[in-house]
Amino acid sequence: MHSLLRIQKINPLHAEITSPVCLNVLNNDKGRSVFLNSTKGVNTVAVLEFKPEGGIRGNHYHLSKSETLYIIDGKMTLYYWEPDKPEIKEIIVESGHLITIKASLGHAYKAIEPTLAFEMGTHPYNPADTVYDYRIKDESSL
Repeated sequence: MHSLLRIQKINPLHAEITSPVCLNVLNNDKGRSVFLNSTKGVNTVAVLEFKPEGGIRGNHYHLSKSETLYIIDGKMTLYYWEPDKPEIKEIIVESGHLITIKASLGHAYKAIEPTLAFEMGTHPYNPADTVYDYRIKDESSL
């Protein structure tokens, strides 16, 4: 893995994750719930949908914002890289994974199946904090 990337698999019936964010995951016969228990250190919250036919999403890094993505349902490829190095790594992430990407780590996603995720960031959303780095190309555009 990489020092700026952390992936945890969260799958128990009742899971509470306190680092780097505080989530509570409840999964029972009524359905699944994901609760953000504390906003300490969390200034951005987003629900993201990734569609296989939608192509690559991301292709950027942040100057100061760290972000954590919890995959509620689905599966996708996470690509990641250091902006000053040519090597691109990839890993499959899926339902129950909690992904933390620290500032300055390039990242992009490609859905393998329809995916729904919950994102939390340490800084308020600011487009000026995002640097686009189009390293990952869609197969359809080649």
